[in-house]
Amino acid sequence: MTLFGFAQALRSFARRRPFLAYRIEFTSGALIRVSHPEAVRMRGSVVIHVAPTGKQRLFDFTSVCQFLDEEDLTIP
Repeated sequence: MTLFGFAQALRSFARRRPFLAYRIEFTSGALIRVSHPEAVRMRGSVVIHVAPTGKQRLFDFTSVCQFLDEEDLTIP
């Protein structure tokens, strides 16, 4: 994913009204749940995710492969 593509997808998901929780999938297959519109912020190419518990995760936008609506997730 490019920086522009990541930023555009993040804005689109974060600005939905009403806000709907979504997930970010990493190239490793790991997922994080974003439950608040301001839980993910960009600082250059570094992305900061703050979980509801207050735990923070820093990652590079290049490690992201897609954004997912929660209803798109299926459990095998």
